[in-house]
Amino acid sequence: MGHGLEAAHAMGRMRTALRAYALETEDPAHLLTKLDKQVTYFHPGLMATALCAVLEPSHDRMSLSLAGHPPPVLAEPGAASARVLEAPADLPVGIPATVTANTPPRRTTTVAIPLGSSICCYTDGLIERRGHSLDDGLLALTHAVTAAPSERVCAQIMVELIGSNTPEDDVAVLVLHRPDTPPTTLV
Repeated sequence: MGHGLEAAHAMGRMRTALRAYALETEDPAHLLTKLDKQVTYFHPGLMATALCAVLEPSHDRMSLSLAGHPPPVLAEPGAASARVLEAPADLPVGIPATVTANTPPRRTTTVAIPLGSSICCYTDGLIERRGHSLDDGLLALTHAVTAAPSERVCAQIMVELIGSNTPEDDVAVLVLHRPDTPPTTLV
């Protein structure tokens, strides 16, 4: 959490650690638990939200764990609008275990990704606006995310949620689109 060079440097350290832990386990909750231990030991006082996701090689399912991060939005073909995925948000990374002795362990949620669907992951800067509720921002995002190619969805999200305004907070958007037809495999 934060802005500027110091926050970017901290995120780089966390990303490097998370990538190393990904060699040991594919469970997103376990990855974030390991990262939490690393951050609280080596960087006390550092805190960050995180979304950690692992996509199945078949691309039909994704497992994810949220550390204080907003949940992804899923748009399926034929649905009236996209929906916010139901995934529990655990505490942000960096909160010492001694402070949260009664907190349950981090949790992993697995979601199906039907053919033709798009999943949007984003930072809170995309949906938070002064004077507006977070629910309003999420509603606007569910209307902007469609089951379409990633580039088109990202452009639509930026036009509808940011437009010509200068964001007050950092904004990051990542869209995964699963094509209508599975890729062919050459043997």
